Amino acid sequence: MSNLASRCALNFSSKIRGRGSSYVSEARVEIEDFSDGVFIGSVRGSGRNTYTVSLAAPNEEAVGHGEMLYTHCECPHFDRVGPGCKHLWAFVLAIDQSGLWSDAPGSGDLDLVDSEDPPGASSDDSDNLEDEPWRDEESSHDRSGVAPWPGRSD
Repeated sequence: MSNLASRCALNFSSKIRGRGSSYVSEARVEIEDFSDGVFIGSVRGSGRNTYTVSLAAPNEEAVGHGEMLYTHCECPHFDRVGPGCKHLWAFVLAIDQSGLWSDAPGSGDLDLVDSEDPPGASSDDSDNLEDEPWRDEESSHDRSGVAPWPGRSD
């Protein structure tokens, strides 16, 4: 395991890590966007579904608070139990393999935080985000109590 995977591995069971690893070896993971420490991608699951996944690298705000990694996956497992699904682990491994993680601050273990709101969005611009890939207006998932992305106040 390289940097990102080793820093957040404790958030995933060994079974989940094994299944996520197989998704990477089967080329089911795609990093679709990366900017300002935020990764957006997709992972093709074991069925016909492809899930959007996202994570935000710890920033100065997060590093000072236990080194959190803001994450989200559209899969039912994530919706039920939060961070720690096989799709997110596969995405973590793909990010490590890409080398895009190398500039992230900190070195300790990362705690995963469930957050579906886009990074850097403020409450006054949230109405203009309909076309963003992390927004799924047709989603039936209940996200009450979900932590906002860093810098967003809800």
